[in-house]
Amino acid sequence: LGTPGDIAKSVSYFEQAITLDPGYARAHSALSAAYWTIALNGWSRSLDLTLFQAREESRLTLKKAMEQPSALTYQIASERAAYFQRKPDKALAEAERAITSDVNDPAGHLAMATALLKAKKPGEAEKSVRTAMRLDPHSPASYFTKLGQVQYVMGEYEKATEALETSVKLNSDDDWAFVYLAAAYGQLGQEEEAKQAVQKVNALRAKSGWGALTIQTVGAHRGGAGRRYYFKWFGDYTPLRDGLRKAGVTPEINWSSLIRS
Repeated sequence: LGTPGDIAKSVSYFEQAITLDPGYARAHSALSAAYWTIALNGWSRSLDLTLFQAREESRLTLKKAMEQPSALTYQIASERAAYFQRKPDKALAEAERAITSDVNDPAGHLAMATALLKAKKPGEAEKSVRTAMRLDPHSPASYFTKLGQVQYVMGEYEKATEALETSVKLNSDDDWAFVYLAAAYGQLGQEEEAKQAVQKVNALRAKSGWGALTIQTVGAHRGGAGRRYYFKWFGDYTPLRDGLRKAGVTPEINWSSLIRS
């Protein structure tokens, strides 16, 4: 599920499975996960949906999946709670349920890492990411993105760049990994590398129909057409914005403030 096209195909397959067997709980969980991935990555246009519609489809299918929950069901519930709720309690509880349901499923530990980041416990979050990687020796790009994010939060910028460089080698279409990478390069004063990462971010955003990355984009809760909703950061946005500023990302200009009567 590395590209918008892949995830669009998966939605079709999961919906067909549910049509054939409406009680197939795993298919409902997988469909919720697919819609969640679409919302999280801003890929709603690949299915001719709005961002709100993708999030709502994820919520509704998750509600159905909760009738016969599995580890995957709890993983998605935890992720949604981490991103959309101010308190981490629910995210932590759902991640714990996911791990209890299947302690050998690396995705549950990755969900726990996200919940721990929300709880401002990056050190514990790193341990959860490492556990996920140990359980899955062929760790996908998303694991390295999460590791880089955790290390960035802890101020370990060199380690963060190493993890994020691995992530973008495995998946060069993840614009959010390049956002972190640009910020980490910025913190290290690696200006040329930071510039290239920002260029890659903006190329990927343009491909998805979004405007260029700005400082105000990070942490934006609402905005006009072309603005990407970067809600994938936890807690204080200042360190990430600081790194991006050092990487050469400009503030968003408020043109109305420049108008003089």
